[in-house]
Amino acid sequence: MDVRTVAVIGAGVSGVSSAIHLRNAGLDVTVFERGDVAGGVWYISLIPEHPFVKARHIRESKLMIAVLPSVGDSPAFDSFLESRDRRVRRDSPVDQDSFAAKRLHNSNDLEILHAPPGPCYQGLHNNVSTPEMKLRTHDWKPDTPDFVPHDVLATYIQDTAAANKILALISFCTRVIKVEKKGNKWEVITAKLIKEDGEKEVRKSVQLFDTVVVASGHYHAPNIPDYPDLKAWKTAFPTRISHSKSYRSPTPFAGKNVLVVGAGVSSTDICRELGGVADKVWQSSRGGEYDLLPSMLPDNCTRIGAIAKFSPLASTTKLRDGDTLPGSVTLSSSATITNIHHIILATGYHMSYPFLSHLHADSLLPSQALDTTLVTTGQVTHNLHKDIFYIPDPTLAFIESMANKNPWLYAGLASSFPNISRAEDNKTRLCQPIPDPWDLPQATPQPCKTFTKPVADHSSNTTLSETHIQDAPTNSILVFRYKDKIHAIESACPHQGYPMTRATLSDIEDFGIVLSTGITCPKHGWTFDLHTGEADLGTPAIDPRSCSHDYEDMANDSIFTYLPTGWTEERYKNATDDDWETLAEEEAELLFKREIAEKEVASKIGHQAFQNNMMAKAQAAVKLVEENDWDDFGFLVFRTYFGDEALWEGFRESWDPILQHGFDTAPASEGLERIRDKLLMKTVDDDLTDGASAEGVASAYRLFTEDEDEVEEDEKLEPGLRTRMCLFVDQECMRSVMEPKATTPPFVKAVDVELGSSTQQRRGATFKVAIKDLVTHFYPALFLSGIDDVAELRPSRDGDVWTRLSLSAYGHTQQEKLQEVLN
Repeated sequence: MDVRTVAVIGAGVSGVSSAIHLRNAGLDVTVFERGDVAGGVWYISLIPEHPFVKARHIRESKLMIAVLPSVGDSPAFDSFLESRDRRVRRDSPVDQDSFAAKRLHNSNDLEILHAPPGPCYQGLHNNVSTPEMKLRTHDWKPDTPDFVPHDVLATYIQDTAAANKILALISFCTRVIKVEKKGNKWEVITAKLIKEDGEKEVRKSVQLFDTVVVASGHYHAPNIPDYPDLKAWKTAFPTRISHSKSYRSPTPFAGKNVLVVGAGVSSTDICRELGGVADKVWQSSRGGEYDLLPSMLPDNCTRIGAIAKFSPLASTTKLRDGDTLPGSVTLSSSATITNIHHIILATGYHMSYPFLSHLHADSLLPSQALDTTLVTTGQVTHNLHKDIFYIPDPTLAFIESMANKNPWLYAGLASSFPNISRAEDNKTRLCQPIPDPWDLPQATPQPCKTFTKPVADHSSNTTLSETHIQDAPTNSILVFRYKDKIHAIESACPHQGYPMTRATLSDIEDFGIVLSTGITCPKHGWTFDLHTGEADLGTPAIDPRSCSHDYEDMANDSIFTYLPTGWTEERYKNATDDDWETLAEEEAELLFKREIAEKEVASKIGHQAFQNNMMAKAQAAVKLVEENDWDDFGFLVFRTYFGDEALWEGFRESWDPILQHGFDTAPASEGLERIRDKLLMKTVDDDLTDGASAEGVASAYRLFTEDEDEVEEDEKLEPGLRTRMCLFVDQECMRSVMEPKATTPPFVKAVDVELGSSTQQRRGATFKVAIKDLVTHFYPALFLSGIDDVAELRPSRDGDVWTRLSLSAYGHTQQEKLQEVLN
């Protein structure tokens, strides 16, 4: 396919960036921009509203009432072109609408219809920092702040176009009317607004191109909910009900009561601005995926539920400035809102390509899309390879068509994040300091990009860093590219089993989330706002305890009462092999099913009770530390490998974030965060323990408690460190942190402190413990009543590393002891 000429529609960040790269590739590029300057949505239009615009234009064009995605944001302009091209006589008594449209030929309204103002408002700032928005083709001016007003962003786009010498390629004031394939060329019909000597006229033209790149954005055609009676309200009071696209400043709403519909970024931003001037603000939310946190709203703004309907109007008489709307709004909860002065619909936009109306299917559901359909319902795109190339004809391409509609990701940001899509065999990790033979391909990974969240001061902005890291730093978000999308993973999301910088692609498939202005974990309802750094790291949305069955109710099943003929419950409980031999085959089979069912129920009841008991033990451990006023709690840790100082130092630096991860993921109800500052892993770094066995480590531990008179004061153990187990770190432990495997979390080794003593009965008391679970599960487990022999603490999964205590970890005797405690 020989491609020489390219039409780019739009001169926002996507169009300018596309034009630069296409021109640099040697192609003949023409950019069509309906405005008179580059900048896209960041350029603000402050054209005063004419009476025609307020009344006739808004009402008749239905701009704020209902916009079909295939029609776009200015059907009145299309009407003007049709009437002009039909050359209707000025005195025609039967075509007054066409005559009215033609009168616009020399009016200022023509400019508005040709290029309707965009959604930019006076207080708009970026909510992703400028370093993250930097384009590869042009730098920011020195000392540019991370967050800037809209005009700085518009100027940056304009400067990028000028610095790369593509301004001459842009045809400004040129609206694309239609794009259609004719033969092997794309026919592009445009309407250019000419301003000469105070006069305005529109000139149509037709040009042919080999390929077309659509970068027209998604903030043109408002998405208006179809609430009952909303249209009647808008028709009666057109200046009181508007879409957020026409919002410019909070000034007109001073002292008023305002209902803002929607809870996304624009809605929340508008509510924040209104909070300083309005009397009362309501923000209506349907509980959508991208709704921001209610905590981000001002004090005089209340988050309310979804809207069900608008009431019929009590009057349509013209309102004075201070009058409220003569009706009420009913919520889905049946509650009503009254005394409303203004309503702002911050309900988003349609995916709208009016110049490709023949590829729209406004009335089709997404499941009914044809092989050639581009957009259905104004919300879903189809038949785009990698969200870019139109599959029936790849010479038609779309920029920023992906679900999050963030053009900066396509324009330059995406290329700056590490791309792990080329990983082979599901083995290449995201980040590590040096190549590992286990990894493929054998090449040093790109530096990780991480967002660092503010912790104490939520007013601070999120920062971006780029570094080779071993583990995700605490309070950070890791961002990367995978399968043509931008993903983000938080260092302390509750579902993570280990730092995700060590994760494999399967983890990303399970836990990765597409990056948007607000990041949300789909599994747990956890959210993080990139602009403010505010997060909700509370209890996961899906609590395993809430999903457990009431297994005791299963006892009502008939299998639990079955007895062979002539048998009693006592005989069943004391049955010998000889008793079983007397049973018929069918009786023996049924009785065996009862026995198996009873054991299964007992096990499940035990597990369910055990989970509750573990939380109680964690709470008991916290209470013990607090009531006894311990200065420290935790473990004594012995180093037993001295052959590699660099390995040891790397281990020391890396395991603190893993411990921190355990605190961050612990349920708040356990109270562990209250004693976080008391945690101490007291390290014994003495080459006298070089190569020490587990028994030697236990013996060394006892020196700190049994012979306290001979121990230096600063080496004595506090009560909170005197547990039944101590820890040691050998070469294997160090490498589990520095050279991790996907199947095994980083670990240390635990040993029974009585190992080798006269009181120690069993010798199998050494095992691996996941570092992340040391405080959240292992420490409380040592306080379990009824388990005197900690030698039976055994792992049940994760590469023979102890991660969680479970009943399956015990022998029969220990299970009986535990069951006695639970009962």
